[in-house]
Amino acid sequence: HYNSEFLTAVATTTYQVLSPLTLALLEDSGWYRPNYAAAKVSSFGHGAGCDFVYGDCIVDGKAPTYSEGIFCTEKEQFGCGPAHRSVAACDLREYQHDIDEEYQYFNDSRLGGTLRQLDYCPTYSITNFITKSDKTQNIFEEYVVYQLDCTDPNSQNVELFCFPGETFGTNSRCFETNIFRPQCFDSRCNEEKHAVEVIFGEVVLTCDYDGQNLPIPGVDGGVLTCPKLSEICPDLICRANCCGRGVCDYTKQNPECICFDENNTSPYCAPFELPASDLNANLTNKTVSCSIPVKEQKPPKKEVIKATSDGVSFQNLDKWWFRYTLLLVPVVQLLLR
Repeated sequence: HYNSEFLTAVATTTYQVLSPLTLALLEDSGWYRPNYAAAKVSSFGHGAGCDFVYGDCIVDGKAPTYSEGIFCTEKEQFGCGPAHRSVAACDLREYQHDIDEEYQYFNDSRLGGTLRQLDYCPTYSITNFITKSDKTQNIFEEYVVYQLDCTDPNSQNVELFCFPGETFGTNSRCFETNIFRPQCFDSRCNEEKHAVEVIFGEVVLTCDYDGQNLPIPGVDGGVLTCPKLSEICPDLICRANCCGRGVCDYTKQNPECICFDENNTSPYCAPFELPASDLNANLTNKTVSCSIPVKEQKPPKKEVIKATSDGVSFQNLDKWWFRYTLLLVPVVQLLLR
């Protein structure tokens, strides 16, 4: 549940959920009666199988099938963050010392992900990017930080770096494409079809299976790749993780809960009847979205600013004096206190 669960040991900038696991823990304490309709299933590793839990995240320098799209193998490689709500970059880094042998996944024993709590497995967790700006009045305006949060039309400077066909809004999600980086498209989880749909105005594309390639309307040669349904629409796969009162039957084409109590007829083994309004609120997609006008601009360089356990790391900043100026900022702040 790292990178997506509220009760993890590390706070991250990625999408966080109140999972059924947390609610079950509170219920077992005897002090709470949780409403499982309010829970959100963590997309991190959801439906990936036992190999994801017991196997290595990286094998022979590559992400195995069960961890594709979750773990990464190249520095600053673009991908989609957990739950596909943002475009992110790989947090693979080179340490100044060897990583513990059991967490070495590459030929270089110093390579690993940012989080020790994640066994140094590299993930798509970097969400702040930095690139050169047209402004040159002073050194702090020469570089601009931007974010690509698909669900937030007001993400920092996002209007400068969006591509034709992209939409940023409540229902937008991140999709891998063959155009420089993953992109944000309006989408919805269709419970009847048991599939994710990608919406381009009046054109609606349906992902029939994981990994399917679909043409991007209006973009010559543009192709998007359908993500794993269990990641982008986790509530379609054994909603609420069967509330801890059943098991998810993955042998079926559309996995569903098998309740321990044969008399429990709830579709996800809820311990008591839930208010219809709560259920509908958990199943209904919001319709607020915002299409951002596209500005012609060269793709930004893969220059990344990222938070690490050692502080802030700047990469590919080609002016040495800019680096040292930034390092002096905290010193000046201390002197002014």
